Amino acid sequence: MKVVLQDITLYKVFRCFFPTRHEKHHYLGITWNPYDENSHMYNVIEEFIVYVDSIARPERCPKFFLRLLHLFGNDNSICRVRNRYLSDLHHHILNNIMIMDIKTKWDEYDIRIYGHFPDNIHKRIEEIEDEFYQLSTKDPNSYKL
Repeated sequence: MKVVLQDITLYKVFRCFFPTRHEKHHYLGITWNPYDENSHMYNVIEEFIVYVDSIARPERCPKFFLRLLHLFGNDNSICRVRNRYLSDLHHHILNNIMIMDIKTKWDEYDIRIYGHFPDNIHKRIEEIEDEFYQLSTKDPNSYKL
Protein backbone atom coordinates (compact mmCIF):
# COMPACT_ATOMS: atom_id res chain seq x y z
CA MET A 1 0.00 0.00 0.00
CA LYS A 2 1.32 3.39 -0.96
CA VAL A 3 1.38 6.05 1.76
CA VAL A 4 0.37 9.52 0.60
CA LEU A 5 1.94 12.41 2.48
CA GLN A 6 1.04 16.07 2.32
CA ASP A 7 3.12 18.46 0.28
CA ILE A 8 5.11 20.75 2.54
CA THR A 9 4.46 24.21 1.20
CA LEU A 10 6.06 27.49 2.14
CA TYR A 11 2.72 28.49 3.67
CA LYS A 12 2.81 25.51 6.08
CA VAL A 13 6.34 26.41 7.15
CA PHE A 14 5.21 30.03 7.60
CA ARG A 15 2.35 28.82 9.85
CA CYS A 16 4.94 27.16 12.11
CA PHE A 17 6.39 30.59 12.90
CA PHE A 18 3.13 32.55 12.82
CA PRO A 19 0.34 30.18 13.85
CA THR A 20 -3.32 30.99 14.06
CA ARG A 21 -4.99 30.77 17.46
CA HIS A 22 -6.05 27.19 16.73
CA GLU A 23 -2.59 26.09 15.56
CA LYS A 24 -0.68 27.44 18.56
CA HIS A 25 -0.47 24.06 20.38
CA HIS A 26 -0.95 21.84 17.34
CA TYR A 27 2.30 19.96 18.05
CA LEU A 28 0.60 18.34 21.08
CA GLY A 29 -1.76 16.42 18.79
CA ILE A 30 -5.49 17.05 18.45
CA THR A 31 -6.05 20.40 20.15
CA TRP A 32 -9.24 21.71 18.58
CA ASN A 33 -11.90 22.93 20.97
CA PRO A 34 -15.44 21.64 20.26
CA TYR A 35 -17.20 24.33 22.32
CA ASP A 36 -18.48 27.81 21.55
CA GLU A 37 -15.77 30.43 22.14
CA ASN A 38 -17.83 32.42 24.61
CA SER A 39 -18.63 29.48 26.89
CA HIS A 40 -17.14 28.39 30.19
CA MET A 41 -16.37 24.94 28.73
CA TYR A 42 -14.27 26.49 25.97
CA ASN A 43 -12.13 28.24 28.56
CA VAL A 44 -11.72 25.04 30.59
CA ILE A 45 -10.50 23.10 27.53
CA GLU A 46 -8.13 25.93 26.54
CA GLU A 47 -6.69 25.99 30.08
CA PHE A 48 -6.25 22.21 29.91
CA ILE A 49 -4.30 22.45 26.64
CA VAL A 50 -2.03 25.13 28.13
CA TYR A 51 -1.59 22.92 31.22
CA VAL A 52 -0.55 19.94 29.07
CA ASP A 53 1.83 22.21 27.16
CA SER A 54 3.43 23.42 30.40
CA ILE A 55 4.11 19.83 31.46
CA ALA A 56 5.11 18.40 28.08
CA ARG A 57 7.25 21.16 26.58
CA PRO A 58 10.66 21.89 28.11
CA GLU A 59 10.89 25.45 29.37
CA ARG A 60 13.58 26.59 26.94
CA CYS A 61 12.22 24.81 23.86
CA PRO A 62 10.47 27.25 21.51
CA LYS A 63 7.05 26.33 20.19
CA PHE A 64 7.96 27.09 16.58
CA PHE A 65 10.67 24.40 16.76
CA LEU A 66 8.11 21.82 17.95
CA ARG A 67 5.69 22.89 15.21
CA LEU A 68 8.46 22.44 12.62
CA LEU A 69 9.32 18.99 14.03
CA HIS A 70 5.64 18.08 13.93
CA LEU A 71 5.39 19.20 10.31
CA PHE A 72 8.56 17.56 8.99
CA GLY A 73 8.52 14.53 11.29
CA ASN A 74 4.83 13.67 11.63
CA ASP A 75 3.33 15.42 8.61
CA ASN A 76 1.13 17.45 11.03
CA SER A 77 -0.67 14.24 11.95
CA ILE A 78 -1.04 12.01 14.98
CA CYS A 79 -0.85 8.84 12.86
CA ARG A 80 1.54 9.51 9.95
CA VAL A 81 5.33 9.58 10.07
CA ARG A 82 7.23 11.42 7.37
CA ASN A 83 10.69 11.17 8.93
CA ARG A 84 11.29 8.63 11.72
CA TYR A 85 14.26 10.47 13.25
CA LEU A 86 12.42 13.81 13.47
CA SER A 87 9.27 12.11 14.70
CA ASP A 88 11.18 10.31 17.46
CA LEU A 89 12.91 13.57 18.42
CA HIS A 90 9.52 15.31 18.61
CA HIS A 91 8.11 12.61 20.89
CA HIS A 92 11.27 12.55 23.01
CA ILE A 93 11.19 16.32 23.59
CA LEU A 94 7.51 16.14 24.60
CA ASN A 95 8.14 13.10 26.87
CA ASN A 96 5.71 11.06 24.72
CA ILE A 97 2.81 13.26 25.85
CA MET A 98 0.19 13.59 23.12
CA ILE A 99 -3.49 14.51 22.95
CA MET A 100 -5.12 11.90 20.73
CA ASP A 101 -8.68 13.22 20.76
CA ILE A 102 -11.00 15.71 22.46
CA LYS A 103 -14.59 14.81 21.78
CA THR A 104 -18.09 15.29 23.01
CA LYS A 105 -20.12 12.12 23.36
CA TRP A 106 -23.37 12.44 25.30
CA ASP A 107 -25.37 15.29 26.71
CA GLU A 108 -24.80 14.50 30.38
CA TYR A 109 -21.20 13.29 30.02
CA ASP A 110 -20.21 15.74 27.40
CA ILE A 111 -16.41 15.57 27.18
CA ARG A 112 -13.85 12.82 26.68
CA ILE A 113 -10.12 13.50 26.37
CA TYR A 114 -7.88 10.72 25.10
CA GLY A 115 -4.11 10.62 24.84
CA HIS A 116 -0.80 9.56 26.29
CA PHE A 117 -0.41 11.35 29.62
CA PRO A 118 1.30 11.01 33.01
CA ASP A 119 -0.84 10.54 36.13
CA ASN A 120 -1.11 14.24 37.04
CA ILE A 121 -2.71 15.03 33.66
CA HIS A 122 -5.06 12.04 34.02
CA LYS A 123 -6.20 13.47 37.36
CA ARG A 124 -6.86 16.84 35.72
CA ILE A 125 -8.89 15.11 32.98
CA GLU A 126 -11.02 13.41 35.63
CA GLU A 127 -11.60 16.78 37.31
CA ILE A 128 -12.67 18.32 33.99
CA GLU A 129 -15.04 15.43 33.21
CA ASP A 130 -16.55 15.71 36.71
CA GLU A 131 -16.95 19.47 36.35
CA PHE A 132 -18.70 19.08 32.99
CA TYR A 133 -20.96 16.39 34.44
CA GLN A 134 -21.89 18.69 37.33
CA LEU A 135 -22.63 21.53 34.93
CA SER A 136 -24.81 19.33 32.75
CA THR A 137 -26.83 18.05 35.71
CA LYS A 138 -27.44 21.56 37.04
CA ASP A 139 -28.59 23.10 33.77
CA PRO A 140 -28.43 21.01 30.60
CA ASN A 141 -28.87 24.13 28.45
CA SER A 142 -25.92 25.96 30.02
CA TYR A 143 -23.49 25.11 27.28
CA LYS A 144 -23.40 25.12 23.51
CA LEU A 145 -21.52 22.93 21.07
